Amino acid sequence: MQSRFAPKHRLLLLLVALGMASLLTLVAILLRPILEKALHARLIVMATNHGALAQIDELRIRIPLGLRISGILIEHPGVRVQVEDVDFSLAPWGSGWVGPLVRLHTGEIAALLPARSRLRLAPMAWDVRVGLHAIRARLRQKGERLDIEWQDGESFRLRFRAFQLRAARLVSARFRETIELHPGVVDGTALLERKGFDALRLVLESRMRQAALSGLTNQTQGDDEESSGVPTDVDLRLAAVWRRAANEAIIERIHFSAAGMTLVGRARIQNTTRNPHVDLDLDVERVDFSRLLAAAGLELPIKASGLGAASLGARVVGRLSNPRSLRVEQRLDFTPPPEPIPALVRLRGPFTHHVITKGRRRKIDVSPESIDFIPFDEVPPLFIRALLLAEDTNFHGHSGIDLSEVPVALATNWKRGTTARGASTITQQLAKNLFLTREKRFSRKIQELAIALLIDSTLSKRRILEIYLNVIEWGPGIHGLRPASLHYFGTQPQDLTPKQTAFLVTLIPGPIKYQRSIRDGAPSPAFESMMIGLLNKLRAVEALTEDEYQDALFEPILIAR
Repeated sequence: MQSRFAPKHRLLLLLVALGMASLLTLVAILLRPILEKALHARLIVMATNHGALAQIDELRIRIPLGLRISGILIEHPGVRVQVEDVDFSLAPWGSGWVGPLVRLHTGEIAALLPARSRLRLAPMAWDVRVGLHAIRARLRQKGERLDIEWQDGESFRLRFRAFQLRAARLVSARFRETIELHPGVVDGTALLERKGFDALRLVLESRMRQAALSGLTNQTQGDDEESSGVPTDVDLRLAAVWRRAANEAIIERIHFSAAGMTLVGRARIQNTTRNPHVDLDLDVERVDFSRLLAAAGLELPIKASGLGAASLGARVVGRLSNPRSLRVEQRLDFTPPPEPIPALVRLRGPFTHHVITKGRRRKIDVSPESIDFIPFDEVPPLFIRALLLAEDTNFHGHSGIDLSEVPVALATNWKRGTTARGASTITQQLAKNLFLTREKRFSRKIQELAIALLIDSTLSKRRILEIYLNVIEWGPGIHGLRPASLHYFGTQPQDLTPKQTAFLVTLIPGPIKYQRSIRDGAPSPAFESMMIGLLNKLRAVEALTEDEYQDALFEPILIAR
């Protein structure tokens, strides 16, 4: 078949095409500053329309078909994202997806997220196909696969698919500035799509092989070196829906498995924006504490062949704006290790506890031979009642930890916007005082929970309270109830009045912090209010008669100096 164009005509067409291309290139060069300025402004406006502030150091259009953006900074309430650079180039070749092929190179991306968390993405290269209502991207990395698909129009869909992805090379995540996740090799899918008119649905199924944690400081040894947990496989499955019209979020199911522990649950949060009402149901199957602590890279300051195992469950229903409205149903079963732990068994008899006071090591003899020691039978019953009301109302009903107090504490802190309220039982406080530091880190909390369960399974409730009242701090260099009673009021514990009892119990959560509230020799109005609150509780449970209550309200507190 003969060509419809003669050779000279084909040459003419080629010359015309080259001329047009040259003309378009010349026009593009001449208009490039205007186009760059317009595109720069458009990107800033797009960020503003989404409630964010954006900054771009440089935007350059490359001839013939390319774009490079450098020094990108995006700030949104609680989020700050920095992108080193983004480079786009249109490629006339490629196969696979329908649509023009774009080569995309991204420089390092660093994000500062809420809760002092950080996310960092390494430089990556992508093949991107752009359609009318869809964008599909594939990571260009031999032997690995990560696909991202975005579709908009009548329906919305964002899908991630990973296969044999060595995520640790591409992503680093650090939580609360200390805990770093090493995700290992990732397989799985994540799908976010719009269902119906206003429902967004998230479905996640993923597996991380040889994932590990680091940065959990071993507080028991008092060093600042990072510890790395034993690598473990992590499975996560999640299905959730957010209904905008109904203003509710539903976690239909969550299944998390790691380090021999499996968590399953569901949740519903109604009226999410103003006064959230939660209905949360979680179950944790039997978990071995030795494996869990090993995966977290932690050790306990007590030697043991095993740390026991536990299973637990909890259901929480109520409004976050009213912590006391939360109804908590809990279940906790703890099986102690088969062999007793010597470091805990020794607490059944006299022992010596060492503390650091004003930089000096000091010993506390928890023994009847010590003049500062007070046996449980000599502690006034009113003091025990006030202590339990203030610090651990369910002391005689739990196994060392109290799940019912955790959501109440979280809701209280959420309402106040602080971390003022804790959820530690008296047994947890004793574990901290005897074996751990006071530093508020997630790692110490895990250790504290494990030791508290072991203490409760080793000692009687009476002995736990007896040790607690003889070792806790009541002020700088003041440890134990008898020294505290003598220091503040010049009297023995048996002779404390109800108001003096309320004073000492109120001092327990902040023995150093509250010193400024009593520096003038009498409680400040705020501290007085807390004392009266405790007296009200004692009257409510009829631990005080009406006459005793009225006398206590008007009794002046004069601190001995």
